[in-house]
Amino acid sequence: SSLTSVIIPASVTSIGDYAFLRCYDLTSVIIPDSVTRIGECAFGDCSSLKSLIIPDSVTSIGDDAFIGCNNLRSIDIDENNDAYTSIKGSLYSKNGQILFKVVTIEKQFIIPKGVTSIGRNAFEYRSSLTSVTIPASVTSIGDGAFRGCKRLTSIFIPASVTNIGDGAFGDCSSLKSLIIPDGVTSIGKRAFYDCEGLTSIVVPKGVTSIGDSAFRGCKNLTSIVISDRETCSWGITKTNQNQINKSEMTASSF
Repeated sequence: SSLTSVIIPASVTSIGDYAFLRCYDLTSVIIPDSVTRIGECAFGDCSSLKSLIIPDSVTSIGDDAFIGCNNLRSIDIDENNDAYTSIKGSLYSKNGQILFKVVTIEKQFIIPKGVTSIGRNAFEYRSSLTSVTIPASVTSIGDGAFRGCKRLTSIFIPASVTNIGDGAFGDCSSLKSLIIPDGVTSIGKRAFYDCEGLTSIVVPKGVTSIGDSAFRGCKNLTSIVISDRETCSWGITKTNQNQINKSEMTASSF
């Protein structure tokens, strides 16, 4: 954990899974253009790392490669890289359809039009973030996408979204209200856990699955509006539009 800088030699072609995990003092990494792969959690919890340059040779970046890098401010991708690109310092797929990692310290963030998927832990623990604009092109919000964004107070989810991943908004303690659009069919496990600011939520008729502990820790959530639907996998059967009290919910949801 005392490692502060690394120069990876040109003989290296792959940075393995968890290679620099919890190197808390690491501030500088030089990646040569021989590297084609950056593994899962490769730089996980490198909390002192502020910038990173990824060469054109890298074609694969594993899940959570930069998880916990809360002081990372810039991921620069070589313009000749065929797999990834950088927009204002954040990491996207080359075609701009997948937003992998946001490193902004801005209070407001506008996701570019054309993005279809917000990746796993894309905004995790962006402590300065207060609002996000999601374009109508987005269909999926990944696991942990906004986890720990404690100052996030509002977010508009467009009708194009069909899936809200596990822990997607977990620990967004300042989030006060949320309308889930009609297109959503699945809400993941712990999707809104510890969203202490939520007092009510509207669940659309298209939702067929709500994961365990989806609303656990939402201590101020007193009602959920269920729109015109007959059944859902969390154990409630209702018809037409109904408002139910928290006490009516199955224990697994809380």
